[in-house]
Formats: sequence, C-alpha cells, structure tokens
Amino acid sequence: MNKAEFLQSLDQRLKSLGESDRQRSAHYFAEIIEDRMEEGMSEEDAVADLESLDDIVEGILNEKEEAQLLAAQSSKKRRFPLWLTILLLILGSPVWLPLLLTVISVATTLYLCLWILSACVYLAAVALILSGVAGFFAVFSAATVSGAPGAVFLAGAALLCLGGGILLFFPATWFAKWVVTLTKGCVLKLSEMFTGKGVKR
Repeated sequence: MNKAEFLQSLDQRLKSLGESDRQRSAHYFAEIIEDRMEEGMSEEDAVADLESLDDIVEGILNEKEEAQLLAAQSSKKRRFPLWLTILLLILGSPVWLPLLLTVISVATTLYLCLWILSACVYLAAVALILSGVAGFFAVFSAATVSGAPGAVFLAGAALLCLGGGILLFFPATWFAKWVVTLTKGCVLKLSEMFTGKGVKR
C-alpha cells in the first residue's frame, strides 16, 4: 500500500469525524511517512512500518471521544450561572466595552491601511505606465523642439517608467493576495472562536 492509498483508506474509515479532524489526521500521518522516506525507506515500507489501519483508526476515535468527554466535563465544572454571567457583563461594561471598541477600531484601521497601501502601489504602477505611454507620444514633438538628444532622453525616460510600472504590478499583486489570505485566516479564526469549533491538536 502506498501513501495515497493509505491516506484514502484512513479518510474513509474516519467518515464519522468532521472534515477538519480527517484532514489533520491525514496531514499527521503523511508527515510521518515522508519523514521515514527521507530516512531512506521506500514509500510502501514507510506505510507498512506504521501501526495497522484498524489500530490507528481506533486510537484516533478513542482520542476524539476522550477529548469530547473532557471538554464536556470541563464545561460543566466551569460553567457560570446565566444570571451571574449577565451581571458580570453589565458591571464590567465600563471597562471591557471601551477596550473592545478600541481594539476593533485599531484592527479596522490597520486592515484599511493594508488595502489603501495595496491600492497606492497599484495606482503608482498605473501612473508609471501611463507616463511611459505619454512619453512615447511626446517623443516626436521633443525631436522637433530639442532635437535628437531630447527625443532620445524622453524615449529612455518613457521606457524606464513603462518598465517600472510593469515590474511594480508583481509586488502589488503579491501584496493584495497576502491581504486576502490574511483576511480569510482572520475570518476563519473568528468563526471558530464564536462557534466553538476550533480544534486543538
């Protein structure tokens, strides 16, 4: 059995778990197999060197059940009465509410600054390209006014602006993709925080 077949069988046997749990387990065992292959083992030998699939699945399911049981017990032990929670929130609102609004304001400002910076880089690239194109159109008029030296200088400046604008698009695009990735990560973390679906390994 190779790595792909093992991971597929493992995923099929763990259908009772959520997708994130299955992906985490697959990633964990894929790393183990890859580590053993780096040590010189073949892919089939690295898979065969693992525990049996039955034992692995049983261990994962038992670990999940124990984690859920501990979480339930911990939740019961630490659960405050609802009226006490509401009372503490009301009494503490003069402290936590301004802090929360400050954190939200700062985070929103920083996030907007990232997008503004990305837009500025894009605008700078567009401005350079437009300047380069305009410079090429002005070469002929410069040739009649300043002669060949002026025309050559203007053509070189136009080429420089055009090349700089094109090159600037690459970091601008990379930065915009990074901001989008950051946004997705933050949204995922916030959704896990508020829904209580974040899973600890």
